[in-house]
Amino acid sequence: MSIESLNLDLFSILNVPEQASPLMMHFATFVAHDLVYVLFAGFALFWLYGRQSSKALILKGFIFCCIALSISELASYLFNTPRPFVIPVGQTLIAHTKQPGHFPAII
Repeated sequence: MSIESLNLDLFSILNVPEQASPLMMHFATFVAHDLVYVLFAGFALFWLYGRQSSKALILKGFIFCCIALSISELASYLFNTPRPFVIPVGQTLIAHTKQPGHFPAII
């Protein structure tokens, strides 16, 4: 199975259906776009107001999230394949632009 077909198969499972409610669309947009900020805000709050014993776990969680996000960015440049939301497939909720090092959108 190629990466392109895997991308299309997973996208078809996760793509919002045509009959989705506006609440579901807003929730999906929030999860895709803003949830990472909520995660880092949670880390900051638990760091400031948490117990001393839990600060080591919070620091480890923050470091591993940063590593995971870095690996994700690196993989997006190494595996230079167009993502399904860049190609006009399915319903797109968030507008995406072509990033340097990525395939151009196929029209």
